[in-house]
Amino acid sequence: MKKRTSKILIIDHGVGNIGSLVNALNFLNFDAMPVDHEDNFKQSQNQCGFILPGVGTFDEGMKNIRGKKLDRVIEKLVKSDVPGLGICLGMQLLCKQSEESSKNETGLGYFDASVKFLDNSKAPVPSIGWNSTYQSCAVGNKNLELLNGDFYYLHSYYVKCWDINNRVACYKHGDSEVTAAIEKNSLLGVQFHPEKSQYQGLSLIKNFFGGM
Repeated sequence: MKKRTSKILIIDHGVGNIGSLVNALNFLNFDAMPVDHEDNFKQSQNQCGFILPGVGTFDEGMKNIRGKKLDRVIEKLVKSDVPGLGICLGMQLLCKQSEESSKNETGLGYFDASVKFLDNSKAPVPSIGWNSTYQSCAVGNKNLELLNGDFYYLHSYYVKCWDINNRVACYKHGDSEVTAAIEKNSLLGVQFHPEKSQYQGLSLIKNFFGGM
């Protein structure tokens, strides 16, 4: 078996099961390293990226991130231009604000975007299952085809980009185009679950982090 040398941190804020993500990273021969508190964080030279996952509510996610001081970990990684991937709720936590919050909780604010409730007059909510996803522009210097294809979705809220140019992929919810992916600097957020999207999702993870 090839030795795992590229480490990817998983920001484990306690909302959602990270088991499938760890399995996906190990399958791709990455060294998956969950970090559940700032005290357990050590930035290493061969760290090739981090993932902010999440299945749950916006308020619970932000409460846990701040309580565990993981917002400081993310800030250090972003300032160091370490590539980061936000998945589903993780993507939404990287935005400025969310309609889901009952406490006017603010997000981490790296994406100039807000989180809105999906329109249930256009299609069933939550949106569950496979959807064709369409990439509208290149993601950094990565493969143009990374976000084109079918991915697995499970969500009731979506990201509304304040600057539409930051949206790099979308999918159809009824007759509306919904943000599937947003990018800013070294951060990419995806509404779908690449770790559950079989070959297409694994290819995205591998190529985004420069898989070995």
